[in-house]
Amino acid sequence: MSIPFKLPTGNEADYIIISVVRSNKIGFMQDTRRTNVMLTRCKKNMIILSSRSFIEGVASNTLIGKLAKACGQDWITAQDVVNCKFRPLT
Repeated sequence: MSIPFKLPTGNEADYIIISVVRSNKIGFMQDTRRTNVMLTRCKKNMIILSSRSFIEGVASNTLIGKLAKACGQDWITAQDVVNCKFRPLT
């Protein structure tokens, strides 16, 4: 996973974008504690970027996979973003 900007350990931010775009390995997502820390660093909103096939497949039993399942099938696609056809979740 490549992160151009990293928050110092323990800090929070208002908005966070997380990329978990992988193909066949879950990497750090094996560790629920590390994933939990990552998911609890935003104060207002978070965007998680991934592929549906990865989240519903290899990563389905990870914390992020379970979060995606709990959120339901209302996914925003890359094309939705390009065409500005989405609304943030409230």
